[in-house]
Amino acid sequence: MRVLVLTKIFPTSQRPADAPYNRLQIGALARRAEVEVLGLLPWFPGRGWVRQDDTAKIPAAERIDDLWVRHPRALYAPSIGRPLSGFLHAASLWPHVKAIGGRFDVVLGCFAYPDGFAAVLLARRLGVPAVVKVHGSDVNQLAADPLLRWSLRFTFRHAAGVVGPSQALVDRCIKLGASAATSRMIPNGVAQEGFHPRDRRACREALGHGDDEAPWIVFVGRIEAAKGVTELMEAFAEVQREEPQACLVLVGDGPMLAECRDRAARRGLNLRLPGAQARDRMPLWIGASQVVTLPSHAEGTPNVVLEALASGRRVVATAVGGIPDVVTSPVLGRLVLPGDADSLARALLDAIRRDDDPEAVAAQAPIISWDESGALLHEQLDAIVHARPIPSRPHEQAPR
Repeated sequence: MRVLVLTKIFPTSQRPADAPYNRLQIGALARRAEVEVLGLLPWFPGRGWVRQDDTAKIPAAERIDDLWVRHPRALYAPSIGRPLSGFLHAASLWPHVKAIGGRFDVVLGCFAYPDGFAAVLLARRLGVPAVVKVHGSDVNQLAADPLLRWSLRFTFRHAAGVVGPSQALVDRCIKLGASAATSRMIPNGVAQEGFHPRDRRACREALGHGDDEAPWIVFVGRIEAAKGVTELMEAFAEVQREEPQACLVLVGDGPMLAECRDRAARRGLNLRLPGAQARDRMPLWIGASQVVTLPSHAEGTPNVVLEALASGRRVVATAVGGIPDVVTSPVLGRLVLPGDADSLARALLDAIRRDDDPEAVAAQAPIISWDESGALLHEQLDAIVHARPIPSRPHEQAPR
């Protein structure tokens, strides 16, 4: 089977840390099929004048892991012109698709719009099926935009299938027009060679905090309101009133970073802000925690939740998106409603007062490897190419 992948969420030599999860899943797919990747560079005339842009430094083609990745410029229209971007993407990419040559069996668009929209149009031109791989924000945010809702509906109605990391996300795509018969939840994987139960003290020593024995509440993600950081800061103030030694660690960057620092200084909160961290350091930050928290307002199936559980750390998160499919028992963590700082505080207090066995948490976690995730994606694409019924499996609702 020969697969053409269209996606703007893929690493480049200039941004090698971008899109690690897409990289791992597509890499696993490539071990089972012949995969051609068009790592799109969204572009419009004059882009370099209005924003910092390293597009010119990215080669036309390069090897990423074992994949040969081409980087064509994909024309798009910013701001109110966004509804045109799907058509512009397809038109600007067609010459590159022809230049690759040969026959493809399926086009896989990773990200609903404009990538998935363009995949549908190009697949029609090639006379093959298109499958759209959704991620979370591409549906949760874009579906709320009146300018783009028609484009999403067109994409899903004309795609031969849709795949996504949570059942809630796939169900939303079905409501927007995707075929229920050929839409499937495919869980993200976890790099278990890095994320596994580790000694907490050893992790802190590796991070330079070996003498700190305080209970750490660790958040990993973009520091912004949509991730529930406002409620988290409010909840942590209550946590610290009852557990004065507790420490909140916000790992990441984002628009609320300075606000969090100022609020902590005003209220005397024990807050650490290590900033954005390299991927190979994430197992240490998670391993150094008593509990990992993600109080987002909306999500797909966030990998930090899967990685925390694989590391034997309980999770306190919001009951949104695919998180309830993962945090399925008290052993694995607690779920609260988004925006509820009081419930979040109580759940965090309970978590740092528990003495959990990391091995027991990891043993119950519904985790698969990236190789298994890529195998499921291959199975889905192959079934669509050969028009076979898509089997329903119990583990796809809550993998065990």
